[in-house]
Amino acid sequence: MKRFWLLLFTIVFVCSALNISAKIHVKVSGNYSSIDVYKKIVLAPGKLSTVWLPKPKLDDQYFIKFKANEKDKVFYWLLDGKEANSPSADLLLEGTFSSNKNLELPKKVSEKGFLLALGNKQKYRNINLELIVFRVGKRSKELTNAIKTLIENAVKGITNFYHVPDFNIYVMPCGISNAFSAPDIIICTELLSDLNKHDLNNALIPILLHELAHSLLNLWNLPGYNNEDIADEFVVVYLGEIEPFINDFEKFLIRNDPISEALVIIYKGDRHSLSIQRVRNLRENLKYRDELIKRWAHLLSPFAKKVTNSK
Repeated sequence: MKRFWLLLFTIVFVCSALNISAKIHVKVSGNYSSIDVYKKIVLAPGKLSTVWLPKPKLDDQYFIKFKANEKDKVFYWLLDGKEANSPSADLLLEGTFSSNKNLELPKKVSEKGFLLALGNKQKYRNINLELIVFRVGKRSKELTNAIKTLIENAVKGITNFYHVPDFNIYVMPCGISNAFSAPDIIICTELLSDLNKHDLNNALIPILLHELAHSLLNLWNLPGYNNEDIADEFVVVYLGEIEPFINDFEKFLIRNDPISEALVIIYKGDRHSLSIQRVRNLRENLKYRDELIKRWAHLLSPFAKKVTNSK
């Protein structure tokens, strides 16, 4: 949390001298969602698989999504406590499901948290199950305003020097950890949670600027608006001299498994380069940033505001 406030202070300090009439509207929802657990589980016949969930923070509540084959029958039990065989573990919920199931856990929970047990009573066949545990709740006006200020100040350098079309930046729950441009930008609270969990809060600004590049190029009817490598170039041009941002962005990208990414590209298609290649491109672009600045200045010159000298 200290890094978040340091990041906020840095950006506000850098941008505070700018007098901006911004056309990028930032809207931060008070609703919050975090993906606390994502697991693919193979339930063997006659076996149990357990997941312990600690007491939620800030009066949040757990919401679970199960995905299974419609032919499979999964048994579940929810207990109060960390150990299934504990004498003090009270049974709170039980049931069965096939195919997909959404389960809202009780809001009231003891300090022991929850134990979720999943079982396969079939005799011969494994069950492949996908489990996603969301932690949902509300966030204070103070926190949402701080995030709003952080994002507004991050884009002021653009609105100060360029005629920017009207569009919105939303911070809201999405159900996945990601950010999108369409051309309004959506930053998922699940992404904010993921960055904070891995101490990569500084990566938020490069991710925002990557999506901002998509939106601006799209709204200005410029080529390459859907090119991911071009959007990463914009990040280097804008932030190249601020190492904490670039470093956290690289760490954020490098966490992704290149084999899994390659399989997605092969079978589903994806405009993104492999994350490991994006990191290499970032480092290469940093070497030639001065040249990139000239190219981007030329590309965006039709949209630049006229500079008037005050006497």
